[in-house]
Amino acid sequence: PLPLLIAAAGNFLGSKGAAALALALRTCPALCNLQLLDVDGNSISVAGAAWLAEALQGAGHLTSLRTLRLARNKLGMKGMQHIV
Repeated sequence: PLPLLIAAAGNFLGSKGAAALALALRTCPALCNLQLLDVDGNSISVAGAAWLAEALQGAGHLTSLRTLRLARNKLGMKGMQHIV
């Protein structure tokens, strides 16, 4: 299978978009080859970071993920604590 990437930088997803993305990440086993998730510059807040972190930690099929780009969001230290 070919490696997958989601390049969604600069799309102003916000926290609602991050929640929708988190649902897809958690429930879509077809993403098992996902290697890069780029959500740079999407105005993702602490809540969005929490949803993404929960999805990434709970999705056992995302074992190929190597790169997560979160720059230029509104995570702050609290949001980053969810991710790390």
